[in-house]
Amino acid sequence: NMNLREDKGWSYGAYTFLQDARGQRPFMVYAPVQTDQTGPSLLELKKELNGYLGDKPPMAMELERARLDEVRSLPGQFETAGSVLRSLLSSSRFNRQYNYPETLVEKYNGLTLKDLNEAAAQVIHPDKLTWLIIGDAEKIKAEVEAAGLGPVSVQSMNSL
Repeated sequence: NMNLREDKGWSYGAYTFLQDARGQRPFMVYAPVQTDQTGPSLLELKKELNGYLGDKPPMAMELERARLDEVRSLPGQFETAGSVLRSLLSSSRFNRQYNYPETLVEKYNGLTLKDLNEAAAQVIHPDKLTWLIIGDAEKIKAEVEAAGLGPVSVQSMNSL
């Protein structure tokens, strides 16, 4: 996020997340970027992911910031009857106890950099990514191909 947003100025922000799912859970990287920086942004994203697993692993302050963000956001996740219902349905879907949210602060507080690095190594595989790039193919296809991330297939909105 800091690289594409602050250093390069190509994006308003980038982030990663694991999609909630039973069984295989997709690891997603989301980064809306300037059209003319699509190719370079793809290379930067791949470099960031490789660095995260290698010579630029997460730092203690990053883990602490993420942990605090998660802990502080918990109360807001239960402000409405609908959000409480979603929590109960999620617990049911994933075969968790209904008090699962009550255990999260302790789980978050127990996370270590070692835990984070081990989980990242299990989930992040930069050379095995499927890249879904949405944009004007006439403007970005050549630079996407030049990035060398694999074969490029163009789909139009009309064909979907």
